Amino acid sequence: MLQNYESQRRVSFYADKLCVTPKNLAKVVKGVTGHSVQEWINEVVVIEAKRCLKTSDMSVFQISERLHFTTPSSFVRFFRQHTGFTPLEYRKK
Repeated sequence: MLQNYESQRRVSFYADKLCVTPKNLAKVVKGVTGHSVQEWINEVVVIEAKRCLKTSDMSVFQISERLHFTTPSSFVRFFRQHTGFTPLEYRKK
């Protein structure tokens, strides 16, 4: 299922793949890990975005397209919300 993180960030998608309800998936994951399914999904997306920023010369636009964000600005907002930095600030540090 890890292969879907670039294009799918909805809990319901992963619940469907596992043949469980989103509510049951959320309950089990939170109970076992202490974190929500959405937090795990977001973490994987942030890790991939960081990897692209540090190891490639892809533009923010290209990374946002690769990770299937609707716009580059929505990717920048997502990244800043989860890291405290814009993608370019992160790349420079």
